[in-house]
Amino acid sequence: MASRKGRASFRSSVQFSVTDEEIDRMIRDVGVPKTSPTRYLALIIFCSSSFAQVVVWNTWGPISKAAMFAFESWDSGTVAMFSNWGSVCIVILVGPVCWLLDEKGLKYNSVLATGLCCLGAGLRCLPVDEKLFTWLSHIGGILNGIGGVIFGPAILLLSSSWFPAHERTSATGIMSAMSYFGMAASYIIGPAFVTPPNSNWKNNTDLLFERMRVTDEIKDYLYFHFAVELILFLSMVFIFPSTPPKPPSRSSCLSLAMKRNFMYALKEVLKNGNIWLLGMSAFFNFGMSGPWLSQLTVLLSDKNLSQKELSKLGTWTIISSCVLGASVSRASDMFPGKLKIFLLIFMTIACSLFMRILYIIEIADDFNKYDLILLIMVGFSASCGTSPLFYEFAAEIVYPISEVTAAGFLMTLTNLANVIIYFYISKTPKTALEFMSYGLVFNNLMATFLMFMVEEQYNRLVHDVMY
Repeated sequence: MASRKGRASFRSSVQFSVTDEEIDRMIRDVGVPKTSPTRYLALIIFCSSSFAQVVVWNTWGPISKAAMFAFESWDSGTVAMFSNWGSVCIVILVGPVCWLLDEKGLKYNSVLATGLCCLGAGLRCLPVDEKLFTWLSHIGGILNGIGGVIFGPAILLLSSSWFPAHERTSATGIMSAMSYFGMAASYIIGPAFVTPPNSNWKNNTDLLFERMRVTDEIKDYLYFHFAVELILFLSMVFIFPSTPPKPPSRSSCLSLAMKRNFMYALKEVLKNGNIWLLGMSAFFNFGMSGPWLSQLTVLLSDKNLSQKELSKLGTWTIISSCVLGASVSRASDMFPGKLKIFLLIFMTIACSLFMRILYIIEIADDFNKYDLILLIMVGFSASCGTSPLFYEFAAEIVYPISEVTAAGFLMTLTNLANVIIYFYISKTPKTALEFMSYGLVFNNLMATFLMFMVEEQYNRLVHDVMY
């Protein structure tokens, strides 16, 4: 009875190029899922490429002072726009990218993504004047942003195509963590290559030599980016495996039997109320976290924390989010069918800690700054570390619709939330900053409430264990 019910739901959501009898035969042929050691090679190359994409994307933020000194026509708006291209590309291109992933598969799109990142990094190495270099940097940022759009939903495609059911969430968590690690690493690698300009010059000649020194260091940093991206592009072309020798799970086998129809699948997702509840929970959960962390220096300016302490706090918060996200993903693989419980536990922890942070920032007169640092690190780690669980839960809910479509849906909502918040900050900075801590608590309370309303559905997991 359970099998028949699962099959009816399964066939109602997607078009097949094979009959029920052929599907049954394919399932019997799969038998015990077979995994290939090559999956670890695919994971390493993909993680390295995703890591490098984020490092290149965040080239200018960690060295913004040096960049604006070296290039006189640049200001803070110029530096901010280089980073904004990533969000712009996601909102505009996530739909076409998901269609391309469904049509061409993982290898083709991974090569395309690393190729675009490599080309974008290479354009910034051309010996041109400052005006043209600025334009090439914008073009490079757009190309890198497109590569980032491809890497996002491709994470779920790789984990479902190469890893068995009991390793899928772990693989997703590791790949998601590498993106966060890339962000943290950019704040270490950038300043290591480019030292801040020395303002103790005595005349114009000293100023000119100092500007030349900083410019040369920036060029070396850009050459380094291009060299790494070129190596990863060649690795993706010649080493990255195309497909596993045999599907690692029964659900993966069934996915190979499907006749993809992206527009039909997208309509099915948009009509699914449960995925909307999960998506809006992600919208609120991640919508304020990034903007709040980006304004950390301003929000805590009167809390007796130095610029160096705040910088380290931001970096270590990102790193701890990576570690916790990967750890929670592994734990959820050990207890299959418990994604909602894991999400609720960590979202509740984050909410309680954010309330304490709000109290310290807005009400408390006396507090221990190390308590505040610990609260921020643990609270944001608990909130941001849930990212791979959200994506895996979305894939379970919409299955047999492609994991790529599920990932694209969540990416659109979470980035839309960030765009709205950043737009609000840019238009009314004073008012926005006054209420950001309140907004952080409200958003996470809303996210947790919506998560309670999400119905637990493990459509993909059922097909891995029901036969």
